[in-house]
This record gives sequence, structure tokens and C-alpha cells, in this order.
Amino acid sequence: VGLMSHPQYGPHVQEVKQHFSHLIDKLRERQLGDGGFAFWPGHTRSATYPSIYVMHFLLEAHDQGYPVPADMMQRGKDYLKAYIARRGDSLSASRDRANAIYLLTRLGEVTTNYLVDLEENLLKNHAHKWSSDILSTYMAATYQILQKDQEAKRLMRGYRLNASHQELNDFRSVLAMDAQYIYLLAKHFENKAKNMDADQILKLTDRIFRGEYNTISSAYSILALGAYSKLVLANDFDEKID
Repeated sequence: VGLMSHPQYGPHVQEVKQHFSHLIDKLRERQLGDGGFAFWPGHTRSATYPSIYVMHFLLEAHDQGYPVPADMMQRGKDYLKAYIARRGDSLSASRDRANAIYLLTRLGEVTTNYLVDLEENLLKNHAHKWSSDILSTYMAATYQILQKDQEAKRLMRGYRLNASHQELNDFRSVLAMDAQYIYLLAKHFENKAKNMDADQILKLTDRIFRGEYNTISSAYSILALGAYSKLVLANDFDEKID
């Protein structure tokens, strides 16, 4: 989905649509009563990060013109609204909350109060860590959507590509977080993205070439490179993609 806007993927559209339809069927089986999604078939509790990830996927797919069911999206939106109303003190929970607030904002919700509450909580519990975490970039992108440019610029300064991060796991590898940063930059801070040093992009792709990726990080990398290519490639760019 992240690359389907590239003209060279035109011949694959029909095949991707078939895969998408199959995936929607599987997601419908896993969407629970609260609107979240179970991590495995048969589970009866929604998994927080996977649910947020699924909602990001559905939002991107919808924006690309794929037929995302309105009821699935609405129930997922209700899950996000319920989730961001709960304050979590850990950095990991705050990261998920920032991500969910960002998605809700793209879905048309005014989320300023949640952003203020989140920052107050971060200053209290993680004063020396949060501003360099990917969550600050999600908050900056959200302020940018809300047209609060000064807040967006303030929060956009902290994250550094290829830096060491805490709490790394399968969901949150360096590659996954760096890819999310480049995606958010390309999506909401175009001038800053265009001025990125080429070596920064190479650091991202180098991890891919070395095989240091999993399902989540590869998906975010595709999303990032797809968004970045829209900014830097000429409209008549004609490289063959196999």
C-alpha cells in the first residue's frame, strides 16, 4: 500500500486489491467488541500496539483509495478514543498514546487537550528521555495537522536517526522507529524532508540490505520510502521495479 502510488506499480494493482480484500476479511475476524484487534485468532482481548498499527494501515489504505469498510474504521476509531483517554506512565505506553492521538487527529478529531496532558505526564515521569523519543515526532506531526506550527517545530527537534533507543523489541527496533521518523517527516514536514542528508536515507536502507528487519520494520520502511520518494523523485522518473 505504501508504494502503490508509484507509477511503476500500476501493473500490480489488481493483484494487490485481491490481497487487500483477503486481509480485510482476516481483520474483520479479529476485530473485537471494543473496536481493537486481537493479536492471534481466538484471543478475546485487544492488543494495544497491533491495534494501533492496524488502524494506521487502514488509514493509509483509505487515503490510497482502497475500500476500507466504514464500520471497521469507525469501531477502530472508537477504540483509539477510549485508549488515549487512559493515562499510562511508562514511556512505552506514552509512545502508543502519542501514536494513537496522531491517528485520531488524521481522522478528524481535535486532540489538543490530549497532547497537553500527554506532555505534562512526560515531563513528570520522563523529563530527560521523551523529547528524543519517536513519540515527540508523532506529537510534532499531530500539532502540524492542527496547524500549531510553533509547537510542531519545537517537538520536531529532538529525534535523531540511527541513535540508540531504549526498550527495543520486535515492535520497536531502530529500523522501525527511524522509518516512522522519515515517514512523518515526508508526510508533514516536506521542506525538512527534502533537505535531509542522503547519508541519513542510506543508514535506513543499509539496515535493510543487511537483513536487519522484521514484518513491522519492513512495513514501516516501505511506508517511509514510499512517502519520501513522492518528494524527491521527478514525475517522469522511469526506473523499472521488479
